Amino acid sequence: MSIDNNKRLDLKVLEAFQASMSCGSMTRAAEQLGISQPAVTRMIKELEVAVGFQLFHRNGPRISPTDRGLKFYEEVQRVVAGVRQIGQRAEAIRNERVA
Repeated sequence: MSIDNNKRLDLKVLEAFQASMSCGSMTRAAEQLGISQPAVTRMIKELEVAVGFQLFHRNGPRISPTDRGLKFYEEVQRVVAGVRQIGQRAEAIRNERVA
């Protein structure tokens, strides 16, 4: 999943990052997403490798975003919101609620 190798970032990985940021914990992010904590941790590590920088400072179970992580989070929020909006738009089209 390396950006340098022209591979796409997976939406689920971005959602795991977004949940980790908003929850302040990978354990709580996992609960929110309905997946295991090790899966969230693995996704975050893969994302860090893909982007080429550390997203979180880790202190045992506690995490806090790095400066780069905060900047990246702003972009991830926009992208994930856009993808959700596309899904809502598709549903509206499917249900013929658009002009």
